[in-house]
Amino acid sequence: MFNTTDRQQTSFSNHHPSSSTDLESSQKQVEADKKAIEELIRERDILNKNLIKAVQSTEKQQNLVKLLEQDKKTLEHEINGYRQEAQKQRKIIQQLEKERDRYINETSNLIQKAGHAGGASLLD
Repeated sequence: MFNTTDRQQTSFSNHHPSSSTDLESSQKQVEADKKAIEELIRERDILNKNLIKAVQSTEKQQNLVKLLEQDKKTLEHEINGYRQEAQKQRKIIQQLEKERDRYINETSNLIQKAGHAGGASLLD
């Protein structure tokens, strides 16, 4: 026994055979669209994960650059300190060389005076 709905469907299907194929085609298209949507959602999720990883990697690189810049500034400061110290040492060396030369000259003069004084006493 057919109820009225079944009879109507059968009657409709008999009178409109293209409608049932259109319905099946539409259902297949809906399923294909659902699969395409699911695939796009998966791709979006993968892209979001990759974006997050890229952002994190970029942040790490930026932090590393900041640390390296700080190290560079520290090293430049140390180098300037060493340059200043080297300049001071050069000045000290120049002063010591001047003193040495002065003492050599004084010693040479004293030796000459002593030699002249000793030679003069020999002539007397």
